[in-house]
Amino acid sequence: MSEVTNKLLHVLAGRRVTQLKVDFGFTVSLWSPDLYVEIRIEQPFTFTSRDGRRYHVRPDDIETVCAALQIFNQVASGAAVDNGALRVEFESKLSFFVSPHQKYEAWTIAASNGLKIVCAPGGELAVWSPPHR
Repeated sequence: MSEVTNKLLHVLAGRRVTQLKVDFGFTVSLWSPDLYVEIRIEQPFTFTSRDGRRYHVRPDDIETVCAALQIFNQVASGAAVDNGALRVEFESKLSFFVSPHQKYEAWTIAASNGLKIVCAPGGELAVWSPPHR
């Protein structure tokens, strides 16, 4: 398991989606008493429902965003990054997958403990670790 995947699992697993924001991106806010995490998706992504149906979601198209709203109030159970592609899974068997973009930042994860992970163009990751306390 990669170091980035380990960091993601640490900040996402067990945290509940408490807010979704839709504009020209799709933002997922997760909360627990000890940590707040925000995932910002800046491009189209794939959402998978409980029954395995896949939906192509474009954040700027409300008709496609509706399916992904099912993650509201769900608890994250897992996450992984592979070559810049982000996958987040939920206890309810919902998930989403974001591919890297060749020209733009595809997604960002920022946590209240100082962790920040940015998927730069082409899938390269920029990682800022939390300060040691």
